[in-house]
Amino acid sequence: MAPTHLPAGPMQSPVMEDRPRSSSVLLGTSAALLALGFGALLLSVWQDPRQSAQARYAPPALAAPTLVPAPLTRAPLEPRAPLEPRAPGGATLRRSRVVPAAAADPEAAGDSRLQQLSAADFDAATSGDAPVLVDYYATWCGPCRLMEPMLESLAKEYEGKVTVYKFDCGEHGSKCQELGIKMLPTFQMYRNGQAVEEMVGTGNDQLMQMFANAA
Repeated sequence: MAPTHLPAGPMQSPVMEDRPRSSSVLLGTSAALLALGFGALLLSVWQDPRQSAQARYAPPALAAPTLVPAPLTRAPLEPRAPLEPRAPGGATLRRSRVVPAAAADPEAAGDSRLQQLSAADFDAATSGDAPVLVDYYATWCGPCRLMEPMLESLAKEYEGKVTVYKFDCGEHGSKCQELGIKMLPTFQMYRNGQAVEEMVGTGNDQLMQMFANAA
């Protein structure tokens, strides 16, 4: 059999000719994918710097504080010092619960175990050297009634040392105005026709002290 003659010149395989084209396609695809990835990276880097800064530096969420009510405290009450203004003649004035003497009802009536003093006998009853306490009151006066049990008790305790009279400003309103009595009850301690001590209003301790000072 006669040998087959190869054509002159270099031999070229069809497969070898297609290989460069496949490589170029792969390189192009890789380059495209690389470009897409790089673009996504640039997009993430060059996003709004304010948003990225807020995302990076956003403080952690703080839990809402629990409100606890503070304990209530009450300042201690300081006792009031008693008011002791001076009346003409040096008599000491003490004030507590009082009512206007000008509103006394002349038609009101009431009973009392203490001695009643009239306007006609007032000067004679209070002009002696022995101490005399006069309770200026009105039968309608509530604070006056509150003080009556203590007054009766003190009149009994100091019997023979202090004489106690009740003077009704509802019945003898003009005399009470003449004496300057403006509030009820009012208590005046007399000696030799002069009021040496006075208390206006209610106050058992103060009334007891008046008797003790006079005895």
